[in-house]
Amino acid sequence: MGRHILQFINKYTLNFKLYMENKTLVTILIVVLVLLVGFGAWYVMNYPNPITDYMNNNTTENNNQNDNNQNQAKGTLYFTVTDAAANMQNVTAVNMAIDRLEVFSNTQGWITLSTTPQIFNLLELKAKNQSKLFVKSDVAADTYSQLRLHVTKVLVMESGQIKEAKLPSNELKMQANIVVNSNTNSVARVDMLVDKSLHKTGNGNFIFAPVVKLDSSSDVMVQVGSENIVMASGGTVHSSIHGGMNLDGQMMLNFQLDQNTDFQINGAKIEAILK
Repeated sequence: MGRHILQFINKYTLNFKLYMENKTLVTILIVVLVLLVGFGAWYVMNYPNPITDYMNNNTTENNNQNDNNQNQAKGTLYFTVTDAAANMQNVTAVNMAIDRLEVFSNTQGWITLSTTPQIFNLLELKAKNQSKLFVKSDVAADTYSQLRLHVTKVLVMESGQIKEAKLPSNELKMQANIVVNSNTNSVARVDMLVDKSLHKTGNGNFIFAPVVKLDSSSDVMVQVGSENIVMASGGTVHSSIHGGMNLDGQMMLNFQLDQNTDFQINGAKIEAILK
């Protein structure tokens, strides 16, 4: 009997040891699993997720852009065209057709202000000493450092005959310093100097290489009268930039084609005649 009891005790002790070992193993596994689960939760909460971060970043950027667009201060920009050229002898009209105006700022890039075709009788504006409205646009308060005009054609009337002038390029792109402040008016005046821009070839054709004076002012009092004639007063003058187009169609600062040089039209090119 005592022997059976001893065997039972030994067997129970062995089973208990196995049980405890198994229990220890289970406990270790549970602890490990808990640690892994805990680490996983920490990883998910703390380690960056590329997809989530990408979406969050894009959402943040989009929200910022939307906020900027909604909250961005604006001012009103007036573009006018005039001509302060001298007398042109037998030339009685120079009509310039423009169908596009753009301005550039470092923060916004190129901004289109108008795609509406308009025709300006430059000599009439000169005779009346007037500036005619080209574009009135509410734009973001900013500094615009370039402008770009697309000139479709220039028609010249001489002694009752109309001739189309040849341009080195239909794109007039030049430097600017147009400052627009919030809730105020700014004016940019494009002064086409026809007497310095127009050249006549030996066979009676015309070349129009634009010579431009660009004036701009901010915080201006503006009135637009009949026939879109603009009257501006006061404000701060920011720039008076002179530029002219060369034979390659590029606008250069303080430049104009030599009035004493003879030119010829050779197909699509304008060439200076060497003497």
